[in-house]
Amino acid sequence: MTIKDNVQTEYFNNGKDYIKSTLVFVDDCNYKAIIMEKSDKNNPVQIGDVFNNKILATQDNLLKVNTKIEGTQFDVVYVKVK
Repeated sequence: MTIKDNVQTEYFNNGKDYIKSTLVFVDDCNYKAIIMEKSDKNNPVQIGDVFNNKILATQDNLLKVNTKIEGTQFDVVYVKVK
């Protein structure tokens, strides 16, 4: 996954497929990821879907985020890499 200029690009299938989202920050710990583009037509994520994200914790290069969409929620831990 990369983030540049508030555009998040997630890569799947060894980089063959991707999902691009625009990031809209609500405050320091909350942001929305709005799907703008995807390469895999079979992926259930749809253009215009909105993921509500809350940063729960940070430590060193780790970032724990709670993600919610349409009544479903899950936690994800990201590792920052340069």
